[in-house]
Amino acid sequence: MPTQSEHLLVTGRCHCGCPTVDFTVDPSNARPAGFQGSPLLPVEADTGEGEASMQVILFAPNGWLQSLELVFCTSEPPTDFPAPSEFRLLNLHPQAPDSHQAAESK
Repeated sequence: MPTQSEHLLVTGRCHCGCPTVDFTVDPSNARPAGFQGSPLLPVEADTGEGEASMQVILFAPNGWLQSLELVFCTSEPPTDFPAPSEFRLLNLHPQAPDSHQAAESK
């Protein structure tokens, strides 16, 4: 979605103080993503273990970037996102069952 990222405006932050942000994209300067979230975009990543674990989730209802959320387990919210290199990608593109698998399940 490079076109949307070039025209992305941060329009809000989470009230708890964590780095979660809300976006607005001007649809006259960008186009929706080729695949859509409902509302989650199929991109999630996590880092850390136990109480130190965090997860990042990208929301893109109808193919438009809406927010980037940091989910955390500590009592105090982190103030910044961890470095991208610290995250493990959980799901990039969901796999649709192929026709053979679908036929076997009937």
